[in-house]
Amino acid sequence: MKKFNVQRTPNERFKNLPDFDFKENYLTIDGLQIHYIDEGPKHAKETILLLHGQPSWSFLYRKMIPILSKQTRVIAFDFIGFGKSDKYTDKEAYSTELHLNTLTSVIEQLNLTHINLVMQDWGGPIGLLYATQHQDRIKRLVLMNTLLSYDGYLKFSNWKQWRVSIEFGIYKLFTQFFNFKMATLISAATTSTLDKAVLEAYDAPFPTKAYKAGASAWPSLVPLTSNSPHCIAIKETWKQLSQWTKPVLVMYSDNDPHTRPYAQRFYQHIPSAKNTAQVYIKDAGHFIQEDKGEELAQHILTFMQTSDGINNN
Repeated sequence: MKKFNVQRTPNERFKNLPDFDFKENYLTIDGLQIHYIDEGPKHAKETILLLHGQPSWSFLYRKMIPILSKQTRVIAFDFIGFGKSDKYTDKEAYSTELHLNTLTSVIEQLNLTHINLVMQDWGGPIGLLYATQHQDRIKRLVLMNTLLSYDGYLKFSNWKQWRVSIEFGIYKLFTQFFNFKMATLISAATTSTLDKAVLEAYDAPFPTKAYKAGASAWPSLVPLTSNSPHCIAIKETWKQLSQWTKPVLVMYSDNDPHTRPYAQRFYQHIPSAKNTAQVYIKDAGHFIQEDKGEELAQHILTFMQTSDGINNN
């Protein structure tokens, strides 16, 4: 097996991050250091597990964690290649299997059960693959501005699909070949004006291009055609979701045209989703946690309390 180079972002890059004074925790997975936040009562019977996507990291959930952790245990970790976790410097080191293994290992090492799995962006495909394969550990699902494409992004039956396919192709090329700034991508996909300190926090994990291999690689893991090998696993995930009976909250923003179609798709396809009203967050972009984090947290708590009850005592 080929060995890949690994780099660790210097600690000084993470000094004085705004509203991010959570205690650092670390796990070791296949020799790599994985950073995670663990807040709230450790004896709680349920856990809220927050999954980020690309090019963000656990910093994205800083507005939600204090609210959610008042009632239950909350964990947010950084996937390999992101945040304070170690980073492979070779794009070929990254795969869906790598991210799925990281998620699985985090859950097993922390012995998490009764998980409320909160997913956004590429965290959705990874989280849903895990959830349908380990249903015994999952309590509820929360889907936010995410997708699960089994028929590929290259669909051209109408002009909207042409537009989405072309825009995604441009984004993929941009992240593949340019030394892009994470803050630029985050800012472009929010409706709020982000402070300089916040923008610097999104760039903090990536001091040079070599640290950005994971962020560059993740868009390439999305199947482009229905013949992509990974589509087999995704089709099976959709099949499992068609029989899903545990509570599901579908919560999307009004300013994210690329993932917005999946809101209705998930809602109609997952039987138990219909037991909870769809939630559309107004005046929010793709990175909905940045624009409306506090509002999202309240919706999640209400969902947990009303879907089938919650008891952390």
